[in-house]
Amino acid sequence: ADASGVCDAAADGDMANCTGGAGGQRSGKCVAYAAAYSVERRQEQAMGWSPSCVLDPSYHDGFGRCKEFAWTRLVEVGDACVMSTTWVDVPCGDQEDPTAFA
Repeated sequence: ADASGVCDAAADGDMANCTGGAGGQRSGKCVAYAAAYSVERRQEQAMGWSPSCVLDPSYHDGFGRCKEFAWTRLVEVGDACVMSTTWVDVPCGDQEDPTAFA
């Protein structure tokens, strides 16, 4: 949690930054849980994880695994060219395309 920025926000102790739960009620411990903050607040405070890839929406609702695509191309094997498929993570942000210039 320390690397995610939640501890810094929790140390602040400002419950005004927490979003309300069901019925708008907030626990006094809401500051210790990232889910209690709005997406905007988490982005402002740099809370959470910024993956180097696009996350796979079909895996745990988009948390925990990179989305992959099938990269099919001709490769040289001995004296022959054969089709080869490699599963490659879909990059995001400023990450380089892993298939560029290959």
